[in-house]
Order: sequence, then structure tokens, then C-alpha cells
Amino acid sequence: MDFTNLKGIAVPPIAGLFDSKKSIQIDLESFLSQNPEIPEDQKVNKAVAFIKNQKLLNDAEIAFGGYFEKRSWYQRSDLFGSKKDSFRNIHIGIDVWVDEGTEVFVPLDAVVHSFKNNKGKGNYGPTIILKHQTEGQRAFYTLYGHLSKESLKKLKVNQSLKKGEVFAHIGNKSENGEWPPHLHFQLITDLQAYEGDFPGVISENDVDFFKKICPSPYDLFIFPK
Repeated sequence: MDFTNLKGIAVPPIAGLFDSKKSIQIDLESFLSQNPEIPEDQKVNKAVAFIKNQKLLNDAEIAFGGYFEKRSWYQRSDLFGSKKDSFRNIHIGIDVWVDEGTEVFVPLDAVVHSFKNNKGKGNYGPTIILKHQTEGQRAFYTLYGHLSKESLKKLKVNQSLKKGEVFAHIGNKSENGEWPPHLHFQLITDLQAYEGDFPGVISENDVDFFKKICPSPYDLFIFPK
């Protein structure tokens, strides 16, 4: 699916995202692989410290990255499996590391497809999926994970939302799957009958399939090289 005609039209889900004066792209797996001595139960905390330091060094408000990034910190939860050949460790959306309570914007006119509080350590927590239908394009979807519980309270399935409208806020660690505050943003062309949920981390065995139906979120936006 070609999103070229939407570049420059779509609004980033977080204000300032992809603005080189406000945001910085990071590679978490490179940091973790260069520091193999970090214990499993400390990887998330150490990675967050790294993110904060990178934001400080670069005078940035936002850090982002993670599309099809292999990550070694998912052992923290049984949610990602236990068998080596099917363990899920490939992150297929992008993470946007911002403060809790940060506003989340509708990138393009949409309707609410579904929403759900995906509970459990390592999960999405409150999650919203929007459906977009633009002229000359077949429908596609955007997923927003790790939101606040409050974000789900007034939503209705098939509710219309306008581009640029605030429709959610970033959740805190007590409600977002026990993660430091951030947004998981994912582009999906085939929702596979999911509602309020969709894999955001996959097994290496499934990379080829999911690359076809989860194109790079960067394809929607003007992204500084």
C-alpha cells in the first residue's frame, strides 16, 4: 500500500514528533547489545535512563524509534512466550517516549474501529485502533497503545474523529502495562479480525508476514533524514 500521497498531510500523533528541533531517533537494541552485563530485570530501567540522557544531550523533548527492532527485554513477561523458536522479541511499531498525560492526535480523519484495556505486565494497557479511509485508498488502521484509562471512557465504536483532534493521552506505569510512559504507534493494512488489540511484538519466524501488513509508520509523515 502506497502512502506517498499522504506525506505532509498526516498529522504526527504526538506534537513535535519528527521535528528535528524537538525530537531524536534512538536505537534501543544497539544500546542493550552494547551493555550485555545489564540484568534482565534492569533492562527497561537502564534503557529509559539511556533515553532520558539522549534527550538531555540533544536538547530534545521527544525520543522515538523501534520499527522492526529486535529487543532483548521482553523476558520480563510471560506474555511474549517461553519457547526459543517462537519467543516474541521483534517490535513492529514505533515507540514515542514522552511524559504521561501527553496529548495524542488523530493523524487523518478516522472512525474509531475498536478499543480495549489490554491488561497485564508487558501488555499495551488501554489501546485504541482507528480506521482511515482516504480517497483512492483502501482502508487502513493506526494503533495506539499504552494510553490512559481515561482515554477510553468517552469513546464509541464508529465514532468520527477529525484530523488533528486530541483523542487520547499517554498513560502512566500503573495503567499502561507496567511500562515507562510512551506511545506505541503502529500502521496496519490488514487487521486480521482483531479488535482493540493487535500484535506489536512478534517472533522472528513471522517477520516476512508482518512486514507486508505493518508498513513503516514513517511512510505517513515527512521524516527528516
